[in-house]
Amino acid sequence: MSICEHIEFQCPSCNSSQTIEIWRSINTQENPELKKELFEGRINVFHCLECDFEGSLPVDLLYHDVENQFCVQFFPFEWILDDKFIQRFRFQDGNVVFVPQKDILSLPAYLRNFQITFNMNEMIRYIIFLEKVLPIGKNW
Repeated sequence: MSICEHIEFQCPSCNSSQTIEIWRSINTQENPELKKELFEGRINVFHCLECDFEGSLPVDLLYHDVENQFCVQFFPFEWILDDKFIQRFRFQDGNVVFVPQKDILSLPAYLRNFQITFNMNEMIRYIIFLEKVLPIGKNW
């Protein structure tokens, strides 16, 4: 499911406040147009109507492609300084494993085993990479 929220946000440049749209999850099957917006850098970007300041919003984003069964999770890099955030992960069998805050065992496996990125451009590049690799893997 794609998840969108509207929040009140204060411009870091001029301190004016406005309601903005943020995306927490993009499901390409439900909202294929959001993929284009993500690739064009229009998802979770703040543009101040008062002073024209523009910047990325420090919110997490889950991108999942139901058809190809993969997902990529973006977290703002500065979150790694938060001990509560870091405690949500474990190193297990040579991999970093996400420790869910609620039961996710009922979710499909591809939603439990996601790639983590800390940069939106890195997220986009990884999605492109997966889309190129997937047709090769389907022929094995």
